[in-house]
Order: sequence, then C-alpha cells, then structure tokens
Amino acid sequence: TGDVTAAAIERVRSIYESTRTLTEARKSIVRHTKAAQRSLVPLPACQGRESLRWLAERLILRTN
Repeated sequence: TGDVTAAAIERVRSIYESTRTLTEARKSIVRHTKAAQRSLVPLPACQGRESLRWLAERLILRTN
C-alpha cells in the first residue's frame, strides 16, 4: 500500500536535517524573494504592487 509510516517520515526528516537541505532551501527562498521585492521598487505604486510586496513578506515569514 501507499501508507507512510511515522518511522519513514522521521527518516526523511533526519536526512534533511543532516544534509541541511531545509536550511539551504529557506536561504534560497529568502534570497529570491528579496530579489523579487527589489524588482518591485521601480514600479508605480498601485494595488498590484502592494499585493505582491505583501505576498513576498508573508513568504519570508512563513519560511522562518
């Protein structure tokens, strides 16, 4: 069957921690999101720009 056991989840979590995969993924998310935020600066102020800025901030908060 396709059942995932708690032991299997813990094994994967252990691999991610030992290889720092999640830490590096978080760093990458923050780096790319900050670049996206910088690209919004020259755009004219509008609801769309503010929505994208807000979304980017939430993404960074979610990864921390």
